[in-house]
Amino acid sequence: HTPTHPHPPNLSLSLPHPQMLRPPATIDRDEPLAVPNCDRPGPTLSFDGYQQHDTRLAGMISAPAEEVTFQGDLLQVQLVTVPSHITDADPEERGELLAAEKDLPWEVVHTRPLDAGGFAGTSVQVSELTPTTVYAARALQRHPEHGWSQYSPVAFGMTAKLALARQPWQDADAYNAARERNQGTYLERFRAMVEELRAHPRINVVTFQVEPPITDAELERVHHILGYDLHDSILAFFRQCNGLHLRWAYLPSGQAKTPEAPMPEPLTFHDGPETGVVSIPPLLRIIDSDYDGMLYFDWMNDDMTTFRGEEMCLLDFHMRLKPLDFFHFYHFPAFLLTHKAPYDPLVFMGSDHGASWDALPTDFHSYLECALALKGHSTRRANFYQLTGFRTADGADVLWTPAEYWDEEPRRKLDLDELVRFGGNDLTRYA
Repeated sequence: HTPTHPHPPNLSLSLPHPQMLRPPATIDRDEPLAVPNCDRPGPTLSFDGYQQHDTRLAGMISAPAEEVTFQGDLLQVQLVTVPSHITDADPEERGELLAAEKDLPWEVVHTRPLDAGGFAGTSVQVSELTPTTVYAARALQRHPEHGWSQYSPVAFGMTAKLALARQPWQDADAYNAARERNQGTYLERFRAMVEELRAHPRINVVTFQVEPPITDAELERVHHILGYDLHDSILAFFRQCNGLHLRWAYLPSGQAKTPEAPMPEPLTFHDGPETGVVSIPPLLRIIDSDYDGMLYFDWMNDDMTTFRGEEMCLLDFHMRLKPLDFFHFYHFPAFLLTHKAPYDPLVFMGSDHGASWDALPTDFHSYLECALALKGHSTRRANFYQLTGFRTADGADVLWTPAEYWDEEPRRKLDLDELVRFGGNDLTRYA
């Protein structure tokens, strides 16, 4: 599998003395040391764990380039596994709780003489990390007069699970049979999923709102606008509910649940703190809304684009996109209405506020099954579709993922207890 970050260059370190590899017994100053002629205490560390290959995880600890001057003589970068009682705390309190732990086994992962440039603009690779683990990274500097001090604030990072390969179904007959078998229970299964969310002590359901089924007049209007009838697997959902809205949030330890509230009006692309959102508007709104100035602009009329091997006017392409779930303002799926099987249009997950549509497509049934399996988790849903390319490793060019796809490998689904254990962060990655 390919790392989510470029492989860093090998670091060749010349260490003055073996004892420099040992973490200092004490830190004289818990805060970064003030440095003359510098208006900030030091660079901010970031830590990110990613999959290097099937059985090993690596991570990057990095600091952005900044104009800083330091007067220490030695730099250490250290890493430690964060205790569970800290990972479970409010994110704003983790740094203070970690500082109070005086006997943590910090491990030195990088040591070097500290020159005027310090650690700024530098990355350190660490390997043999444990999957689904919360780590903290810190940088220390040794000053000839002041002793050891923190060179930067502590950075928290989490390692992903070993990536789950996306292996969609490719047998069209088997997929169509599964789709027909499961499409009659969409609403029933959404209700059951919401009850599971409500029952969890660390999950707060903010909104669950189900709209009445589509009327015959509304459906006739939709088909009149399109000029054809939509596929039964699409209509099955809107005949059960002509719109569905769910918002839920992870609750830090000690935070109380709040009463559920209606979905705010007018309905817009979501830009809130909730962990999981599904916001499917009525079918007529999906088909008949005007996205001029948001998805398409007049200047596009002069440009051409090639999409999945077909050359077309850029304006025409963007006008054929019909957003169907307003779960996030940056990522959102849309029907692409084309002359190829128009009654059963493909669904693409857009990114960059609707500027990019190069992810692998799915269809409406598989999209709903994904939303159910992942319990509406916004980031994980976007990640599942956002790996770009027109084929998976095994040759599929459409992500067919019926309910049976998620059942055959339970790790593909969202585990609420695991989500809570890692502070509301989902660590699963897909390849």
